[in-house]
Amino acid sequence: MEDNYIENNEKLLYELTPKFNLLYEIFMPTGRKIKSTIVMILIILLLILLLSYGKTSISAFEINITDNLTAFELLNYISFIALAICIVKLIVHIVIQMIQYKHITYKFYESHMVYEDDFLNQHRKNIEYANVKEIEIRRTIWDRILGYGVIIIYTNAENKRNGLVVYALRDPKKSYDIIYDIVHKKQKEDSKEKVMSESEKAEEDFKNSIKN
Repeated sequence: MEDNYIENNEKLLYELTPKFNLLYEIFMPTGRKIKSTIVMILIILLLILLLSYGKTSISAFEINITDNLTAFELLNYISFIALAICIVKLIVHIVIQMIQYKHITYKFYESHMVYEDDFLNQHRKNIEYANVKEIEIRRTIWDRILGYGVIIIYTNAENKRNGLVVYALRDPKKSYDIIYDIVHKKQKEDSKEKVMSESEKAEEDFKNSIKN
């Protein structure tokens, strides 16, 4: 579509989308729901193993809850139901995260960038390159092993939500170099125009002072 390439008469120079990776997601803030569900699954599996081990050694497990159901069997049923629920929950979290990543875009135009997430709750944010203070790339050892990383774009805004964090990037060094070039090229052009404008103004003021 045309609006993918042109916005406010500006050409689209670069576009990014996050890439889902389960191993990477577990250690990122974006994957906290996935991580907590996996932890819950591991706890339930441990409980099932403990129940199996303690069946013969704990006499309380042989207490009949009903004529055909012992305490051990009841706990076993509850554990497996909880396990099934957590597995379904994990699958749902993974599918939702995968779909959400496909709906997230970071578009870099000639003078500004646009972050947009149109999955479920729509979110859109514009950042003018003139307001970009710093661009940073962060990669842990785990990130480097998986080939992922994070790019942080800081702005001059004074509130706590200044800037933007770009998560789940494949080959982040390549993206960082491209973004850095786009942003700083525009900033240099703006700086040059500002100097020329100030020079022209000073020249005009000088001419007016001579006339007077």
